[in-house]
This record gives sequence, C-alpha cells and structure tokens, in this order.
Amino acid sequence: MDIILGSMAFMLNKHNEEVPEGQTERGKRTIAKEKLFFHILGHIRALKGYENFPDIL
Repeated sequence: MDIILGSMAFMLNKHNEEVPEGQTERGKRTIAKEKLFFHILGHIRALKGYENFPDIL
C-alpha cells in the first residue's frame, strides 16, 4: 500500500518532472513510479462508473 500511495503522491506533487542535478534524463525510479501511476489510473478508469475519472495531470 505504501508503494501505491507513494506513487500517487509523487505524480500529484509533480516530482515526476524533476531531473537530477548533472543529469540530462530522469532517473529509473522516476520512470518506474510514473508507469505505476498510469497503471493504477487505468485500473480506476476501468471500473464501472469511473470511465470519466478526471485527468489530474
């Protein structure tokens, strides 16, 4: 549950857009958290009654 909530908070706080100092690309963990978020969002939108779940990004 901690991983799921952490991924959601990560995206909602726009940490997914950060690039580490001295780097030109985002880190592997950042990309993994973003993928997990979109996977969860897909499951939420697949639920009956939540097809139009708002796009928060």
